[in-house]
Amino acid sequence: LTTVEAYLIKAECQARLATGNDFTEAMNTLNTVRQTRIRPEVYQPATASTLAEAIELIRRTKDNELIFSIVPFADARRFNNEGTYARTMTKTYNGQTLTLSPDSHLWTMPFPAGAINNPGNGSIEQNVER
Repeated sequence: LTTVEAYLIKAECQARLATGNDFTEAMNTLNTVRQTRIRPEVYQPATASTLAEAIELIRRTKDNELIFSIVPFADARRFNNEGTYARTMTKTYNGQTLTLSPDSHLWTMPFPAGAINNPGNGSIEQNVER
């Protein structure tokens, strides 16, 4: 857990708990992170008027800040399970478009064969069919 991640978790909590579409606290917390990352001459404070906008801004910042960690993947899984903010991921590679839908079985990480086949682990059953 990093300080930046804690700020972004706080911002998401503040956005979800906001009443009357007042996302000032959440955006202030988000902007605390953003203004240290964006050059002062191009920085513009983020604002949101709906929960969906606030979540999208927080999520985009979190994905950028924590790109080399498991956090964006874990957040995507969490948002996909929630349903409201689920998104399909696409990437074009060598002219082929690859798609990962929110309901894909590929979001589940299978247990390693060594863990399943090790008699010392008891009776672990694989958590995915494919």
